[in-house]
Amino acid sequence: MDFSESAILSIIWVFFGSLSFIVACFALTAVVAFKSKGLDFAKTYAEALIQLKILEIMLAVVMVFAATMLGVAKIISGDSVVTIISGITGYVLGGMRKKKNLPTTSK
Repeated sequence: MDFSESAILSIIWVFFGSLSFIVACFALTAVVAFKSKGLDFAKTYAEALIQLKILEIMLAVVMVFAATMLGVAKIISGDSVVTIISGITGYVLGGMRKKKNLPTTSK
């Protein structure tokens, strides 16, 4: 199945437009947190975003989308797309594992 260049560009515009909207919503929520609830709530909001790994997940989504679009446009082969997506999946799932707290030894 071949896609026209205009169809691929339309898909890209819709994807990045949606992603921009999501980022704008997070930013707006952060601004409201800073303005209305004070610094303590803003710190809690920032810590929640860090713990949820929002930036890492968004980056993984963008990378998977980019690899898929490059494959659809036949710029890279299907095997390369699978390799890229597998690597991203392994990185994301590996990063989601909780690190065990190792006992510290005192000197």
